[in-house]
Amino acid sequence: IGAYAGGGSVPYFGMGGRTGRPDLRGLEVHAVHPTTSTFRECLVPGAAAPSLVPCYVTGDGISVTVDPSGGGVASFDFRQRGWHAVRNASDAVAVTYIVAGGIYEGLELRSVMSSGRARPMPQWTQRRGLIIGVTGGTNAVQSVVKRLQRHGVPMAGVLIRDWTGIKPTTNFSAAAVGPADGRNGAGDSSGSGGVGLMQSLDGKNPVWYNWCLERSHYHSWENMVDEFERQGISVGVYLNPHIEEVPVHMRSGRRYLFGEAHAKGYFVREPDNGADGRGGMYNYFRKRGRCGLIDVTNPKAAKWYKSVVKQEVLSLAGASFWLADLDTGAPLDGSYRDGGTNLGLHNSYATEWARVNREALRESGRDGDGFFVTPGAYAGTVGHAGATACPPDRAADPRRPDEALRCAYEGVINSGMSGLTHAHSAVCLAPSSPPGGTHPPGFGGRAREAVCRWLEMAAFTALFRVHDGGAGADGCGPDGAFGDDLVLRQLARWAHVYVALADYRLGLIDEASRRGIPVVRHPYLHFPEDGNFSRLKDEKGAHKSSADAFMLGELIYIVPVLKMGVKKMSVYLPRGAWIHLWTGEQVTDQESLGKTVKVQCAVGEPPVFIRDCETMYQFVSSLRRKGVIDKIKRKEHRERKFPLKIIKS
Repeated sequence: IGAYAGGGSVPYFGMGGRTGRPDLRGLEVHAVHPTTSTFRECLVPGAAAPSLVPCYVTGDGISVTVDPSGGGVASFDFRQRGWHAVRNASDAVAVTYIVAGGIYEGLELRSVMSSGRARPMPQWTQRRGLIIGVTGGTNAVQSVVKRLQRHGVPMAGVLIRDWTGIKPTTNFSAAAVGPADGRNGAGDSSGSGGVGLMQSLDGKNPVWYNWCLERSHYHSWENMVDEFERQGISVGVYLNPHIEEVPVHMRSGRRYLFGEAHAKGYFVREPDNGADGRGGMYNYFRKRGRCGLIDVTNPKAAKWYKSVVKQEVLSLAGASFWLADLDTGAPLDGSYRDGGTNLGLHNSYATEWARVNREALRESGRDGDGFFVTPGAYAGTVGHAGATACPPDRAADPRRPDEALRCAYEGVINSGMSGLTHAHSAVCLAPSSPPGGTHPPGFGGRAREAVCRWLEMAAFTALFRVHDGGAGADGCGPDGAFGDDLVLRQLARWAHVYVALADYRLGLIDEASRRGIPVVRHPYLHFPEDGNFSRLKDEKGAHKSSADAFMLGELIYIVPVLKMGVKKMSVYLPRGAWIHLWTGEQVTDQESLGKTVKVQCAVGEPPVFIRDCETMYQFVSSLRRKGVIDKIKRKEHRERKFPLKIIKS
């Protein structure tokens, strides 16, 4: 639909929470929502992510956003130097082309004119601590919470994923290992991508997709919720737009949602749906039962689903938040109420799904203290969702720790530069084993270190969230994360770091809501003149960015440790004075135009640098009070010592 001029010397950012280097130059990105989003598929070059946003911004402030109406975008081609092309699958499409004075202004104008701005999250999500996803029933959930409390882990919420009950054939211990190739078919984001609670949508999902509380699995639910609320721990649940048929003998007197929706014709239908418009439900389970997808383009279906959320989730379950998973999304070959094209609805379903959840929250009067997280996104989703998980929980396979870490890092960076300003990644705590199953599952060696390194990154994002990967009660065993002393110490450490940054982060969230500037930022946003953040180099024909780093606002610079076994790193620091967080030593002075230093990076002390200002002094003081930092003090009025070796100017 068009070719646009663009300077080859400036980077291009955007296209949602995809994995892969942030700079789009040299890539062709297919802008079609995946129907599955397992870990391996997220790593395919040019593949779209579940949080697909059809827009990009250039380093010199040019922003291009494509309106998804009319059939959806096919691909964005950035392979040519000096120009780029957008190809569309239909003739009807609208493109918003914005020319701004720089990338900062380009992001701000794009949020005003096209993508929208995120809503602020409740303050309790920032001030109280960690949100943990758990499974296994009342006793297992209470056991995990008590163990974390004994280890001093501040918690903001508990996200209970199997609240609708588990199927009688489910074996969580077996499910936690998953297939050896890391693929799980059309899974959903409560699991860990080939491992964990949710495996496959083809009838193999271990929990019932019937969004009502199952009291035999969670006895004394109300007492548990009240107990957590008294301790300042909010309770959340999991849901998605699929609803499955539950056998009569297993309904336990609960509301039969599938029967209600099917009788009223609220599901997406097969193309040949019949004259009455009710038959021919598009069945996701095929041979293993019946499961339909709510047609959110049908106003009556959307209104009905909102009533389910308000009654079953917010009222009867007493939830304060939820994970609004997209699962496999809308089918390409389905029939929809509004008659739109399949590709367009397949892509835009994520936005409509987020809108339904937002309206349910607002209509229930919980828009101030409640919120929801969505792993799927498209153009306009940011205006509805409280936060986005990029990549989805299922995209991180702990059996491939190096890849999982990079997947999480790149997903959050790319999401923020695409307008998903409250992006984060949930740390997977599932017991793991190497590919091929040559060793027993458990937390040992690389798996333990990968979790700790992931926690180091997650504490500096918009939301600090982890999940047990479906381990349930096994998570407290000797092979589980909650039975590992090192992991528990690191959970407490980084939860305290996250809480100490609450005031600073709330300011960034407010800026994101007003101006569209992401909370987690690529360094280029503040240092566009620095070639280390814009230069590409060829290695064996592949383009690679020259620096792996990100910033929380403009005062904190983080270099994530993305490889296992690393004890010392060469770290590039951009212009200006930077102070090493863990030692309090000033590494560079105000006149520095950028330097590379060598720094120790033991587990628990990744390369983190801060500016010398009152805001950061308050942050450090809080860490001292919690014992996270043993000794650090300001040294403005005496000679500083430099513990790091300067190796390159």
